[in-house]
Amino acid sequence: MSAIEKTSDVPEPSVGSAPATVAFATRPTGVVRQLLKHPAAVISILVLLTTVVLAIVVPIISPFQYDIPTDLLLQKPSALHLLGTDDTGYDIGVRLAVGARLSLFVGIGVELIVVVVGTLVGLLAGYYGGWADTLLMRFTDMMFAFPDILLAILIMAVRGPGLANVFAALAVTGWPGLARLVRAQTLSLRDREFIEASRVVGASDASIIRRHILPNLLTVIVVASTLDIAGVIISEATLSFLGIGEQPPMPSWGLMISNAYESGYWRDNPQLVFYPAICLVLTVLAFNFLGDALRDVLDPRGNKSR
Repeated sequence: MSAIEKTSDVPEPSVGSAPATVAFATRPTGVVRQLLKHPAAVISILVLLTTVVLAIVVPIISPFQYDIPTDLLLQKPSALHLLGTDDTGYDIGVRLAVGARLSLFVGIGVELIVVVVGTLVGLLAGYYGGWADTLLMRFTDMMFAFPDILLAILIMAVRGPGLANVFAALAVTGWPGLARLVRAQTLSLRDREFIEASRVVGASDASIIRRHILPNLLTVIVVASTLDIAGVIISEATLSFLGIGEQPPMPSWGLMISNAYESGYWRDNPQLVFYPAICLVLTVLAFNFLGDALRDVLDPRGNKSR
């Protein structure tokens, strides 16, 4: 989150005019056209769409199950097993596809929780200020005192392994960054003329936040969330690699890499590590490049410079 540039140049209408809105909220087709002109965005979207399709289709059409091993151990790629089998007889292709389901599910699911919590905390702190800002931001600063992955490991050590606990650990460590970002943007908006005009005509705080503040935060939230999904996927893979994330027989890309190293067979069969590692790298890079492209398209300053 800290690497994301703050977009403080939010459109500001004159007093009495309609509430300011972000570019993609009013011109979604225009944003899509601009993204399609962005080579990195096009490649990233293709990679993510391919990952989603394979994650859905491969387990359905494959005659093998991700949790039922075959009798062929360390089978090289063949017509029957396109990517071969691992040291326990599992079909690598099927397990990679199910691992993609898990990574995308955790990445997007955790980020939805982070967006809700982080946006709520940032909005309340930035809009109301005073004791609410002090209380919420001091708690947020306390969360920043611990490195994210170490805090996640601590939570997993206390709660134990499992998908639900992975969600809890990554959500707890993920929201403070977005909360700070939303607070900063809210502070830059709450004293604008169109906000003052709304107060003068008797609009409630809830109405001002819903109709004026929140729409102007959507650009920042969308870009930050897209970039942060990559970090969530890496964190899930790290927890699984350490053995405290998702447990067998459910495959995780991090767990597949860990199992290959623990067995020692990866030296003679590097595909045991290469396949899950390349899937993880491509997916993370795709989200990062897509987030960068969205920032280029949605950032007013970036659009003006073109």
